[in-house]
Amino acid sequence: MPTQAEEAILLEQYPRLTPAQRAAFRAVVAKRIHDLRIEQERTGLRIKRVRGIPGSGR
Repeated sequence: MPTQAEEAILLEQYPRLTPAQRAAFRAVVAKRIHDLRIEQERTGLRIKRVRGIPGSGR
């Protein structure tokens, strides 16, 4: 659940990624979307919890 600030950073930095980095990013996003749909957490993605950002609930 990116906030507007994180989304802006992503949109700014994504074009700078190499084709290999973009492919890796898209693969991780696809895995995360799949996990969310089946309501299962994949430990190998190393996704960290968001803390201290307004609206994150933490």
